[in-house]
Order: sequence, then structure tokens, then C-alpha cells
Amino acid sequence: MENYRQIFTILAHSWRLGNGLISIRQNNNLSSEVISAAKVVVQKPFFRTWSSVIPEEALKVERTFLVFRSTILLAGPQSTHRRQFWDGSGNFLSNVPPGKSHRFCGYTNLSFTVLLSDHVFGFLRPFLEDPELEQFN
Repeated sequence: MENYRQIFTILAHSWRLGNGLISIRQNNNLSSEVISAAKVVVQKPFFRTWSSVIPEEALKVERTFLVFRSTILLAGPQSTHRRQFWDGSGNFLSNVPPGKSHRFCGYTNLSFTVLLSDHVFGFLRPFLEDPELEQFN
């Protein structure tokens, strides 16, 4: 599924608006693959960590979002109780269990997690793979 452009537009707009529409959870244990990709596409300021710079840039610059789309974890509003996880392209991630801590969820090359509000989730829903369809594959 390649809906990353629409997903980026909605997330970037929500991030700029603030008001808790989305929350970002940094991954402080980035893989070497994620850091290598970041060194190619992101200009890291001094005294900043890759964990803080990657989400900020990915939610501002579409090209950066494109590079990291497969490493971004989108967590639906009910993700503490149900499997509601997608990557930045809208692909459903069936291997991520529900729970409160999505940093160490078995999603190996995680760059950061976006916790979605009900409001933003409603806008994103048409661009996210349906988890019910995944059960039949």
C-alpha cells in the first residue's frame, strides 16, 4: 500500500496544529540502519539526538517521511487494547501486540511512534489497510 503522501499530509498538518492531535514517542534505541538513513537525508544540529531530530524532520519534510515511512509506527487510539498499528505507508502491522509501550514492540527498525487521536485517526482511516482483511491472508 502506497498512501504515504496522504498520510504525510494529514500527520504534518496535525503536528503543526498541535493541540494533542498526535503525540510522538521517540525511539531512543535506533538501529544502525535508521541512523545510516538519517545521515543521508537529515541535517542534524549539534547537541541534538537522532531520536529527536528524525520525527521532527519526517513530519515537516515529505522526502524525509518517504525515507522513513517503513520505520514509522502509527498507533491507533485503541492500540492499548487492540491491534491497531500501521507503518507510514498505511500497511497494517499484524506482528505488533497491543499494549502501552510501543518502543520495544518487536518492530525492529522503528524510528518513532505516532500516537493518533480519534480525530486524526478518522482522517487517516481511508489510507490505512483494513486489519480485518489481514485475518484472511
